[in-house]
Amino acid sequence: MGEPITHFWKANDRVRERKAKLARLKAKGLLPTAAELEQAKAMTTVQPRRIESDRWMKESPYLTIAATMWCIEKGVVIVGYDFYHGNDEPGAPRVFHNSRTLSEHGVITMPYLKNLDQIESDRFTLVGLPLKLIGAEASPIRAVALL
Repeated sequence: MGEPITHFWKANDRVRERKAKLARLKAKGLLPTAAELEQAKAMTTVQPRRIESDRWMKESPYLTIAATMWCIEKGVVIVGYDFYHGNDEPGAPRVFHNSRTLSEHGVITMPYLKNLDQIESDRFTLVGLPLKLIGAEASPIRAVALL
């Protein structure tokens, strides 16, 4: 069975709020350009994907605090990772600092995405198809890029 209609309306309100926020940012010229996104990408560390989980998690790349704040300042609404998203810059003020900071500012995070290197377009439509889990705060998704 589906969720109660109250949940649907709350989710729909969030979508409307995000669309309104994007429209305001676009009107003010505050949406990031492709060049700015490339600059933000350059502020992350880059390492090959690891298979051994403990080692992979410890050696995974991370967003710098500056990159996290840049995303928030530019009004980014979703940050996708193709790596473990729990690593922080050395000396971060708290555990999971970047993930928690993004969440506290209403930015959705999508970790463990695959094949991002195959998207050649600067802009595309992202469709996230979540599992229907009851009593959970998050869900794995099937992420689809429409080019």
